[in-house]
Amino acid sequence: MAYESTAFRVKGIEPSGDPAWALAGRDVHREFWREVVRLVLAENEFERARGRDRFGRKLVPISRYTRAHRRSEMGTADPNAPPLTPADDSSRTVAYFDGRAHGDHAEFFWRQGWGRILGYHRAGNARLPVRDVIGIAPQPLRRVTVKMRAWWETRKARLRPPAPVVVEPPEPRPKPKPRPEPKPKPRPRVAAAAPTPRQLRVEVLKSGERPRGRRAPGKILVYDAPRSGPPTIGESTTAGIGPRPGPGPTKPKPTPKAPTRPPVAPAKPAPAAPPAPAPPPQVALPIKPPPHWNKIDPVARENISSAARIVHGEGAKVRILTTRGAVIGRYPDDNDRWTAVYDPDTDTVFLNATAERWLEAREPKLDGVFTAVEDSAHHPAWHELGHRQHWFAIDRDKARFRAMAESGSWSAGDIWAAARVSGYAATSPREFVAETWAGMKQGKRYDGEIMALYQRFGGPPP
Repeated sequence: MAYESTAFRVKGIEPSGDPAWALAGRDVHREFWREVVRLVLAENEFERARGRDRFGRKLVPISRYTRAHRRSEMGTADPNAPPLTPADDSSRTVAYFDGRAHGDHAEFFWRQGWGRILGYHRAGNARLPVRDVIGIAPQPLRRVTVKMRAWWETRKARLRPPAPVVVEPPEPRPKPKPRPEPKPKPRPRVAAAAPTPRQLRVEVLKSGERPRGRRAPGKILVYDAPRSGPPTIGESTTAGIGPRPGPGPTKPKPTPKAPTRPPVAPAKPAPAAPPAPAPPPQVALPIKPPPHWNKIDPVARENISSAARIVHGEGAKVRILTTRGAVIGRYPDDNDRWTAVYDPDTDTVFLNATAERWLEAREPKLDGVFTAVEDSAHHPAWHELGHRQHWFAIDRDKARFRAMAESGSWSAGDIWAAARVSGYAATSPREFVAETWAGMKQGKRYDGEIMALYQRFGGPPP
């Protein structure tokens, strides 16, 4: 059976028109909505004590039979207490009501699955009058808005304005002193060579070459190689110029020795790096991953994978939906609300990956006195498998299976017995069978009254 969410939000009461609100920052915004949560919780308790619904109207009074047999799991029941709160402020309608502050709104819900019960009171049926308390009435919301305006004025006065940024002009830089221009150095004067009375001409003759022409005055002949014997015509040693001596013996250059280096010690091997830690084990899907599977939250993926393995291990088909398209024609508009659905026509369990139920592993659990079977993260899979086993146990009788989905097909005593299994089990015989079967598969044991009721509605063995 599809489940419609009973959570609601309060938003739009923040002072967004005040320029200081935008400058206050995220922490102050979250502080504002935490105060809204505190005030709405108090208003909810006050409105339930007055016996008013979410529109501010009086709730339908309880019947004489309910007044005579009234009781509560949370304490002593008061016959004269308002509807839905038999133990006054200790009742689950008040005790399990909680809220959570976000950056731009506040969200409110009922823990321990009690919102499901209030959802059926909101819908009503032939034997159950409509009592809608899911939400906040206009008058309490106005009181919360007025109180939050006063709170904001007080809080705004304590906001620290940002310190003004003082930009000091830079100090004037001192002008650089003019550098003196370097004086050109005086060039040394070279005395001009005294003119010679007669310029000498030098002619170089190669070895074995004879001088050409006549010997002119002032002409000196020079040989580029040594000659043997006396000089010939034209050779002269005047002014220190004569035959050029040949190359003498050359001494061999010493070979430079290579510098010796000290011996280098062998490098020590680097210590081996520790092995990388193994990645945390992830639960593998027993089927092909659906589209957009990697975009799902890791916590939700782990819970959905475990649920899919449970369904697959019991021999049923499983299909995971990651978009908001229609599943079966019966639930086209509630894809983001229900968690799991069993379709007997195709023998398939559909798991809605966009449901918030798969993220409950992150939420803190209440340390209350009431602990339901449905607190388990894998409970939706076992619950839908309970519907599947029930469907086969009654020989696929579609008329009987549909009749047990109506809440008016059992007595008030049966409802009180079913409520000891879980809050959701008290909604109809079919949900009672599925919740009981799921509890037994998860290790729960029930008394004789519950088991007798379970067998009366055709409950399958676990």
